[in-house]
Amino acid sequence: MALSNFVNRQSVNSKRRKITIVEQSGNEMIADIDYADGPTVEGTKLDASTFNSIKTEIESKAALNDSNQTITAKQLNVEIINLV
Repeated sequence: MALSNFVNRQSVNSKRRKITIVEQSGNEMIADIDYADGPTVEGTKLDASTFNSIKTEIESKAALNDSNQTITAKQLNVEIINLV
């Protein structure tokens, strides 16, 4: 897998969430909370699969270098992006 740039999620109402009450009794409420922000750009999915792909890419590039050398972001063809 070739690494690509990460993309931030963009939305119309960034703080809006949908709360669905699943169960309620006494002083306790159980609810599901989902995004309801009207996304215009979904953004990069950050999950185990994505991070494992990055790890594999780094390890494969590292194997090509001498163990005494420092691997730079340029050698890995990775851009460091500030994720907000």
